[in-house]
Amino acid sequence: MQVFDNDKITTRQCISFLINASIGVGILMLPNTLAREGNQNGWIFLLTGGIINFLGSLIVALIAKKCTTRHALDFSEKIFGKILSYPIKFFYTLYFLIITVTVIQIISEALKIFLLCHTPKEFVILNLILISAYIIRYGVEPLARICFFLTPYWFVPSFFFYLLGFSDADFSRLLPLFTISFPKLISGTYKSLFSLVGFEILLLISPNLKDPKKTIKIVVFYNLFMVLFYLFVVIMVFSSLGIEETKLFVWPGMEMAKRLILPGGLFERVDALVISFWLITVFTTISSYYFAASMCLKSILGLEDLRVPAEMLFPLIFILSFIPKNMAEVETWLSFSDFLSIPACFLLPLLYFIVMKTKKL
Repeated sequence: MQVFDNDKITTRQCISFLINASIGVGILMLPNTLAREGNQNGWIFLLTGGIINFLGSLIVALIAKKCTTRHALDFSEKIFGKILSYPIKFFYTLYFLIITVTVIQIISEALKIFLLCHTPKEFVILNLILISAYIIRYGVEPLARICFFLTPYWFVPSFFFYLLGFSDADFSRLLPLFTISFPKLISGTYKSLFSLVGFEILLLISPNLKDPKKTIKIVVFYNLFMVLFYLFVVIMVFSSLGIEETKLFVWPGMEMAKRLILPGGLFERVDALVISFWLITVFTTISSYYFAASMCLKSILGLEDLRVPAEMLFPLIFILSFIPKNMAEVETWLSFSDFLSIPACFLLPLLYFIVMKTKKL
């Protein structure tokens, strides 16, 4: 794969790209997941999950550091041979496709409940895919630039929104500490990983980095941001709503927003404002994983242009987005995505790394 100078991205753009790929649905849904798994100690799963996530991303960073002219999937033919490389490429295509569809399903459900109650679901999904497809057709550089530009527009409002909950916060709701059983620690850590992963996309964009020697720096800053930001979000939700209420609501962040009253009655519906900012993060997540799925398909077909695989995946993503009929079925897709993320983010990269070391590549 030939990479032109105008498709190169900076270290900062890469960090923001990975953060935007990861942040997605976790802002509003993760507190509920962690509360159900670990009660008041659910936030601890972010620490254990963060350690595992960092180790996985470190392996990916070391692989990416070696793949400066071709991305890891193209390089897999040299590592595993042509025959074995195709199942790996197909798996990653499926993985990125499933993540894309799952995030689209979740945001369409949330928009239908909180913002666009009378808008047809088909219209919402079609527009999400259309905008993403238009951006990714031009490669990683425009997408990374958009992620870098949009990051302050969702991070700053999100930070201040959760900070407003400080007035209702009761941090004694986080006590007693460290009462988690070992089986719960394992399952809770596993559940937290889906909201933290996203670093695996680095396998596909390493040739586009202006300074590929800084891949370790990229994953360090990415992991620090993800863990600290999610810790802040989860602790504020737990201490503001309480554990039982956090368990009760699928979208506890939206419940917090409904209870907020801004000074001067500036906004009557804070929840509508919050979901508007959340839409920015979900849009960048959809675009990032749609881009990754298209890159994998491009590698399978041996194409130079990203537009063809992006257009091929468009109808498939659209059709798959209508399979789940309610939030319970969406959660089944989410569980499947959790399952696929383990080999995609940890096991296969580890295998890559071991074989590359063995062959001294």
